[in-house]
Amino acid sequence: MMTREHGIGVSLLRRVCVLACACGVTASAQGVELVSHQPYLSPGAPLDVLHLDVYKPSVGDLPSKQTTIILLHGGSYDGGRKEDLWTFGVELARLGYTVILPNYTLTTSTYASFPQAVRDTMNVVYWGRTTGASMFDVPTRVVLGGFSAGSTIGMAAAMAAPQFTSFPPPDQRGYVIDGAIAVSGRYDLVWNAAIGIPATVSAYLGVPYGAPGWTLTYASASAIGYVNACSPPTALFHGSGDGLVPSGNAVRLAGALTAATVPNELNIVLSGSHDPAGVLGSTPAARAARIDQAVMFILQNGQSPCGRTALPPPPPPTGSCCQPDGGCDVVLQAECTGSWRRNATCQPNVCPQPGLAGACCIGATCAMLTPEACFGPRTRFTGSTIECGTLAMTPCCKADFNQDGSLSVSDVFDFLNLWFIADPITSTLSNGTSAPTVNDIFQYLNDWFVGCG
Repeated sequence: MMTREHGIGVSLLRRVCVLACACGVTASAQGVELVSHQPYLSPGAPLDVLHLDVYKPSVGDLPSKQTTIILLHGGSYDGGRKEDLWTFGVELARLGYTVILPNYTLTTSTYASFPQAVRDTMNVVYWGRTTGASMFDVPTRVVLGGFSAGSTIGMAAAMAAPQFTSFPPPDQRGYVIDGAIAVSGRYDLVWNAAIGIPATVSAYLGVPYGAPGWTLTYASASAIGYVNACSPPTALFHGSGDGLVPSGNAVRLAGALTAATVPNELNIVLSGSHDPAGVLGSTPAARAARIDQAVMFILQNGQSPCGRTALPPPPPPTGSCCQPDGGCDVVLQAECTGSWRRNATCQPNVCPQPGLAGACCIGATCAMLTPEACFGPRTRFTGSTIECGTLAMTPCCKADFNQDGSLSVSDVFDFLNLWFIADPITSTLSNGTSAPTVNDIFQYLNDWFVGCG
């Protein structure tokens, strides 16, 4: 039995590198496009800037369902990361959805991440309806979901919007959430605390159970307290055998939604465990299919904005468009061919050449950073000079499966397993035969080991 509130149990990042190597660069494989590690602003967060991944059906390969699904990972509020849910991103994109997997602020020994994690979630919605819509064709119809701790956070955001927002409404639809999907989360923390709650939840809220004022904080983090007639249609999933999060959370939230006349679907899986596999299905494809069914229920029962005033679209943003030569012009973002800066004052030479910049490799992904910003045991900096306003990406080593910055015996065995079992070289041949040539073998090896130290 798992002992933490998490999303997918174990991280399978080794397969992500089949989809993309460089952050910020769209890569495609098997009908899926991945735009990885995009920054989004979240004022109040310790790092201020967080990151998200976008999975989309490849244009021309798969039909789009014109719906974005935002999924929050689990991890007991103090762990987990967006990559934990990558199989959901891939499989749901193959079904025609655009999927956003964000990182959000985590609790530490000195920092309680509520309500910042909920604010982060609303800022992901803002990013999707602004930057995501304009740069990556992200649909503005949003279904918000999560797993375990991510479900607790996501449902509070879905029911309470826009009470946790950091920005003005992103478009004429504002922060209206079109649907919610909740898996194995806590939605009535006051009730849950009365029957027993882990210390990780109290750490997330920053108030121990029973301390002065605890009920107010616990209630403010509970989705059930925000339910009203305008709440989004919701699909709830929980296992009756969940030994970590009581299924009564889902039952109570479903009751509140029904009382408010909000369409909802309660799925209590007999003997189901806490893990997604124990609630949604044993394979990634089965789990994605179950979420697809839930989204179909949501869209069939979609509600109007319940009388909310439709806001006009905001004026096109202006700022400084920095060119490689260092000059800048104030223009609309859509007219900028260089590095665009929102609301920036146009002045000469505001784009100085960096002394040294390059790629900060984290396993199979890279972000453009200065050496000082590249830190941690699993990262390494590959230096290269770049011009102002450009992204000169540096390839990273796809064969570094264990993400420790160097090749090990374990990496070699993982590569051989991939070569002979999961991704045979014959599937990559371009000569129209099943017999690899020497050049084919060298090209295949080069694709996996380029950039390896």
